[in-house]
Amino acid sequence: MSLKSIYAPLPNTVRAEPCRISCNRDGRMVYCSGSNVVMRYIDNPMNVEVYGGHTATTTCAKWAPSGAYICSGDSTGKILMWDTLNEEGRILKLERKTFNGPVTDIAWTSDSQRIATVGQGTNCLADVFIWNTGASIGSISGHTRRVLTCDFRPTRPFRLVTGGEDNLVNFYQGPPFRFKHSYNGHSRYVNTIRYSPDGARYASVGSDKTIRLFEGKTGEFQHCIESPDMHKVSIYDLCWSPDGTQAVTCSGDKTCKMWDMNTGQCLQTFTPCEQPTVNDMQQGVIWTPQAIISVSLDGSFNFWDPTMQGPRHVIHGHHSPVNAVVHDMTAPRFYSADHQGNIRAFGDYTGNEEPIVGHTQAPITHLATTGDAVAAVSLDSKLHYAPLDTNQLGAGIDTVTHPNGIAVLNGLTIVGGERAIATYRDEDKLHEVALPFDSVCFAANGGRVAVGQGNKVMLFTVNFDNGELVQEGDMLTTEQPGVCCLGLSPDGRYLAVAMGKNISLYTLPERECVIRTWQFHDGTVHSMDWASDSKHLVSCGNGPNLILWDVEQHLKCTRIPHQHKGGAKCVRMAGDNVCLTAGPHGMIHHWDLEF
Repeated sequence: MSLKSIYAPLPNTVRAEPCRISCNRDGRMVYCSGSNVVMRYIDNPMNVEVYGGHTATTTCAKWAPSGAYICSGDSTGKILMWDTLNEEGRILKLERKTFNGPVTDIAWTSDSQRIATVGQGTNCLADVFIWNTGASIGSISGHTRRVLTCDFRPTRPFRLVTGGEDNLVNFYQGPPFRFKHSYNGHSRYVNTIRYSPDGARYASVGSDKTIRLFEGKTGEFQHCIESPDMHKVSIYDLCWSPDGTQAVTCSGDKTCKMWDMNTGQCLQTFTPCEQPTVNDMQQGVIWTPQAIISVSLDGSFNFWDPTMQGPRHVIHGHHSPVNAVVHDMTAPRFYSADHQGNIRAFGDYTGNEEPIVGHTQAPITHLATTGDAVAAVSLDSKLHYAPLDTNQLGAGIDTVTHPNGIAVLNGLTIVGGERAIATYRDEDKLHEVALPFDSVCFAANGGRVAVGQGNKVMLFTVNFDNGELVQEGDMLTTEQPGVCCLGLSPDGRYLAVAMGKNISLYTLPERECVIRTWQFHDGTVHSMDWASDSKHLVSCGNGPNLILWDVEQHLKCTRIPHQHKGGAKCVRMAGDNVCLTAGPHGMIHHWDLEF
């Protein structure tokens, strides 16, 4: 079993705050997602690496100019500096905690020897230190409120500039760095300050909708760009062109703008779509040799061509926990759903994803495909369909309360809930059966339905003509309590029952327990799925392992450790030798299996 690819999560975004992304000279960008730091190639977004050294939500990451190290910070104020070249594992070079609040920006000197960090703290709002020892090389004073941004002059003599919520732009000389003077021309927060590539000047942008230019060596204010094409609301980020003559800005007015920094003329206005919504607010931007790339409030990456008003390419995805994935048996694609009620369609397993238009009002918990539509159930007890020819998510119909599973068998949609199971033909309800207990898990396959709770499992046979569910005998009593997950084999021969971190296997219809305890999981099992041969079962859960079980060789299993940080929420087969897993940090893993 080997990891074939990672469908990376989108960046963390916060409304009305900049989203920090950076790029190295090899064409890889780095950004924060959940408690991870994600590195992915711009030309090949499926070439992804993930660093999971942080335990709190990551807020900022910046590549060293040398490309050998990344410095990252999180919401607790912790700074980690780690290498990017060791293929066997990321070596932590330095750990430092300066702030007691989020790190908001990071900067490196051009020789990759010094690092500046800014953020929120009680006694310290900014810090500058040597990259490998953490030794302080200055006192960054002069701010009275949270500092939002910093940057070094890329040429000698080095200079450091900072800006923050006190509306100040502060200028420091060094090393060692000492406060020189302050500029108070901004009337609202200073969100981003960036030096031009040649160090001749720097620009600041803020919530007062202005772009201000300064002399790079002395910090003297030069002028404010005046233009009828200026952004209508707060400007969150700015990035210079490689030649230093132009810059691109992004704003909460849902546009990015390209500027001639010598004349102040707006050269182009980029708009993500014809009718932008709140989710299209532009929070961060970088200018790379491959493209201008901006981040929307929903985390989507927009790739811009200077000659086009609309994006030439958009990368969608998830930046909240992915609760469900399902493979489309009619085409080489799969669908995923997240905690924010979004569904994504991934075509050809190449990362060419697109959103299903619309979202639910509550988290989507389970998915299934009908052949011509995607079916989803959400925590507000709704059943939704999204026809594949329109990619539009329907408003949904009421279904059983607290749904805990969905399946499509022979064109029949079956929804399992806490107190009932219901069958549907499209949106028409055919049958509903009440349950004598509060079901916590559901499975359907091979003409059967199973629900479980405590140490009880109920089995039903499906009548595909009228959708009726007929109970099979008495309830099955398991040898251990705590039934939490079920799996029915495609041939109807086996029932897998997870109780906490243990799995038992029963034959059907005899109900003989042939395997009492598969017990290599370290935490509660969340999800199981069978291979099409009904001889292999794959499972995942709270623990770090993804496990492939062999029915014919009871003692044989294949374990993959560290498959998802914090465990996995869902596993689904996607063909004879492929499975997909989804985790709490918005990531989806694509695995090749060897039976």
